[in-house]
Amino acid sequence: MTVRVRVSHITCRFLFVAASLWLNPAQADVIASVEVQGNTRTHTPAILRELSFRSGDTLNTTLVAESERILRRLLFLGRVQISTQAAGPDSVHVVVEVDDLYARALSPLFSGDAEEISAGALAVDYNLFGRGQYLQATAFDDARAGRRITTQYRNPRFGGSRIRLAAEMGWAEEGHTVSAFLSQPFFALSTPWAFGVSASSHQARTRLYRGGTLTEMYEDQRQAASAWIVRSYGDRLKIRPGIQLRVSDRTFASKSPFTYQPEDRRRVTPSLILTLWQPRYRTQRFIQYLGPEEDFQTGSSASIRIGLSAQAIGSDRGYRFASLRVAPRLAAGGWFLLTNFSIQSRWRQGGYESLLSNSSARLFGRLLAWPFTPTLAARLSLSTLSRPEDSGSQYLIGGDSGLRGYVPRRFDGSRRLTANVELRPLFVRRSGWALGGAMFADVGGAWDQEPSLHAALGSGLRLGLPRLYNTPVMRLDLARGFNGGVWQISFGLGQHF
Repeated sequence: MTVRVRVSHITCRFLFVAASLWLNPAQADVIASVEVQGNTRTHTPAILRELSFRSGDTLNTTLVAESERILRRLLFLGRVQISTQAAGPDSVHVVVEVDDLYARALSPLFSGDAEEISAGALAVDYNLFGRGQYLQATAFDDARAGRRITTQYRNPRFGGSRIRLAAEMGWAEEGHTVSAFLSQPFFALSTPWAFGVSASSHQARTRLYRGGTLTEMYEDQRQAASAWIVRSYGDRLKIRPGIQLRVSDRTFASKSPFTYQPEDRRRVTPSLILTLWQPRYRTQRFIQYLGPEEDFQTGSSASIRIGLSAQAIGSDRGYRFASLRVAPRLAAGGWFLLTNFSIQSRWRQGGYESLLSNSSARLFGRLLAWPFTPTLAARLSLSTLSRPEDSGSQYLIGGDSGLRGYVPRRFDGSRRLTANVELRPLFVRRSGWALGGAMFADVGGAWDQEPSLHAALGSGLRLGLPRLYNTPVMRLDLARGFNGGVWQISFGLGQHF
């Protein structure tokens, strides 16, 4: 018996193409060389080390986009653009174009209102020796806490490695601060491990208020050390389990003529951490509209932490604790809704204590797509405190904390609500500065039992300096509070929220 097989021309062509692809797979472009352009003070190796690719790697557009985000996070760089040019049949030449920002600055610092002014100065070099290291010295006269001087140093590539070194030393009339951190962060999305150790010593004074009047003051001295390690899994969804061990000693002393002071404590707290995160980004300008373009994180995240404090391992008291944080983020068109909910508590002798919760939502968007149309910014925040370990724990609200038009720390309680709406027009934009404004309404209050809310209206000016250190925005507001409020001028650095 004879079997005849008929193969059509189309079938033959398909088999030929499939065989060709199998025998000669498509060649991806290889990076032949990488060139950095536009840097004047920054050393080229300091830029190349931040890239997620090297010469000889296969071109990957995802890694190119991630490298742009990494470079834009550096305070000493402005515009960042990575492009490719053909270098051969299957190779490309990568060009990294950057703009160096002013790396040294002497900036004034100020905040407060006409009744309570805090001021100082900051000297900073955030590209020390052109190697991306950071050095800052600050002198500040706080209206409440007095004078303080601090020095901060950061080296993101300690000893040429991926280890980050950060150190701080400071003296103040009411205490001191000394800290050091050695860590390897998740410097890229593909980084599998993050770990670190830290140690710190801190001394300061805590003040408690009732109806705007100082009622208690005590000294808080704390020594702490911690170590942690986190593993990262996944691509579109990052799953990051980790462990942490923290040790702390705290001592308290009342300051005359006051008598209240919390109990001294020593805590040794091992804990387990699990974080889920969607790495999503949008590059926009109007979120902080007076500054540069920024890579806005639009991916949602959630984390849970559980642990214990036990006398058997050195703590002064035993309890179990847990915390949960959920941060959904939504982006549609030119609008962003950023929400956050966190709760933490501990269990001891069959009951709970130190239950803290924070809920917030922030909305940003442009009313129209035209270049100089106003942006709308809104914030809603609620914080609660129940059965705290320290009986004097409280929330404060006033002109310095979300309720313009009222004196600082005017209201206090175990619950606090703030709601703010700002319409932010942009008047003038230039390469080195931008001038805008704000028309706003604030509502808020702090209470223990019955809710008590207060409102204020006002307007202000915003001066943005996108080529200076940390792209500062200078803020000047005039507000009038109702129901016990006053006309109040407030000022500071940064948008109100």
